[in-house]
Amino acid sequence: MVDKKKYIVAADCGTTGSKAVVYDITGKPVGSGYQEYGLEFPQSGWVDQDAKMLFDTLLSVVSRAVKAADILPSDAAAICLSTQRCTLICVDQDGNPLRKAISWQDNRTDQQCELIRQRIGADRFYDTTGLPIANVWTLPKIMWVQENEPDLYEKTYKFVNVQAYLNRLLGAEYFYDDFSNASLHGLMSLTRMEWIDDFIQTMDIDSSKLPQLVGSGQQIGVLNNAIADKLGLTAGTPIISGGGDQQCAAVGSNVIEEGDCEVTLGTAGVTICSLNEPRLDPERTIPCLVHAVDGKWTCEGLQNAAGASLKWLRNVLQEGQPEGNIVDYDYMTGLASKSTIGANGITFLPYLAGAAAPLWDSSARGILFGMGLMTNLSDVARAVLEGISFETASILENFARREIKVSKIRVSGGGAKSALWGQLQADIYGVPLQRLLVDDATILGAAVLGAFGIGIYDSVDEAAGAMVHTTTEYQPNMGHHKKYIEKREIFDKLYTSIKSGGLF
Repeated sequence: MVDKKKYIVAADCGTTGSKAVVYDITGKPVGSGYQEYGLEFPQSGWVDQDAKMLFDTLLSVVSRAVKAADILPSDAAAICLSTQRCTLICVDQDGNPLRKAISWQDNRTDQQCELIRQRIGADRFYDTTGLPIANVWTLPKIMWVQENEPDLYEKTYKFVNVQAYLNRLLGAEYFYDDFSNASLHGLMSLTRMEWIDDFIQTMDIDSSKLPQLVGSGQQIGVLNNAIADKLGLTAGTPIISGGGDQQCAAVGSNVIEEGDCEVTLGTAGVTICSLNEPRLDPERTIPCLVHAVDGKWTCEGLQNAAGASLKWLRNVLQEGQPEGNIVDYDYMTGLASKSTIGANGITFLPYLAGAAAPLWDSSARGILFGMGLMTNLSDVARAVLEGISFETASILENFARREIKVSKIRVSGGGAKSALWGQLQADIYGVPLQRLLVDDATILGAAVLGAFGIGIYDSVDEAAGAMVHTTTEYQPNMGHHKKYIEKREIFDKLYTSIKSGGLF
């Protein structure tokens, strides 16, 4: 048993920034560090990222968090990561990236997705992997590299995701891909937790270039001397396998039992529900994934540009502002509070990076509809918040059709910090919404896995029960909910009308 006075160092390497937090074993944060970074857009629909920058930023934010926590280096019991998923990094044997990482947001792989449909079939692909065929997964990205950069494909030692890449550079013994991250590759069996030989052969992928699979919460190595010095930690500190950011968010929200539900509104939005067994969507639109908790699965609805839509609005409003006049999220939610339910007739489709679940339409684009001479910024700001939440409601509706009973939702990420947005979501979903005491559920989830993996707690359930706490609860106004049902019909019809008209 590890000394319970020790701390867990956890970090989340996200799409637009990295944050590290040092937690005590009750889940209390004692020090943190954060740094934003960018994406690259070399062509329309393409999204790249500098993998070396991801690692350098991780080192920076962890060292800041450790310094802010003011703990002894030897007091850190373990380090564990939550990471963005599906982002492909081609590495050599030493873990050096051979090209820019291809982001999960990238949409260059339409041809590869069509080839998967032809060779494997959409139904068989979903029934085996739990995934509808889409650009977001790792397999079509590997296929794109193979077809368009064949020399680089041959030079690649491993095709890894962000978790396996960062852990290896920290000191992991090998390139380990945890089950939760690997379940979004399109090459792992949802039930057997192993690579699917048939799919690998059918799509002509070199299996030796795939990482080794491992469960979350397992020790996979220790920090080496050079890295430990940079982080302000002790060499030999255990590295615990973490999980995909959304599965970690489920752990960090204590969404573990059947029907527990959590909504994360970060750069992307994810609505995730815990399952005791793989329950596939008969419509084959909502993914079924492996949880970061052994013996559990999740159903998950992805929104490509949830928080990113709000960030887009922030950036637009920031343009032309006097120097030093910063537009922040409080300002935008303050604007939204001055509008009314339904945003005075404005409807926003939040498909700035294409539509994910349940539409899976990479050609979809963002729309502001219904503006008139009386429209103001408050209406636009509220329409953006409502549009993001309507997309979430579509996912919850899919869960309900599958007889998954959701009676309460826990919310994390940026969308959890605003009382206005919290109440707005409860009114749209029609169920109570609980805000977590620690909003950074992804990072806290990694800490929970770290505390379990190092032996502070005997199970992930026990660790989550001790480390995850809730605070504010928003009760739905059912009168508002009725109005939002009517507004959602407009939201749905707007997409279908534009799609049927051939404008997407």
